[in-house]
Amino acid sequence: MSEEQVTEWPKNAVGTDLNSVILNCSGTDMMWYEYITIPLQPRLLAHKNFVLDPSRYYVIKNKTGAFNLKIHFVALSDAGRYKCQERENSSVDKIVELIVLGKSR
Repeated sequence: MSEEQVTEWPKNAVGTDLNSVILNCSGTDMMWYEYITIPLQPRLLAHKNFVLDPSRYYVIKNKTGAFNLKIHFVALSDAGRYKCQERENSSVDKIVELIVLGKSR
């Protein structure tokens, strides 16, 4: 798959503490990673029917290729870099930043 065949790349996002946030990505055989736990080494969050922690992460899929990552109950610790990658070609990817704003008390 070439970069031109990826139908939607994710964009930087802002989430609010305790709400959900969706990072959009569409294409064929996409994967989601995070760089928060170990900053220089990505950790696989989702691919096909695998989701690392279903209580925290959910993948919204459809027939047109959407593979959107939904993070439930966003916490300040979720802030950081996420990567959407096309499985067949590891050089076809996009890294985005999630900024999480705390709720004022």
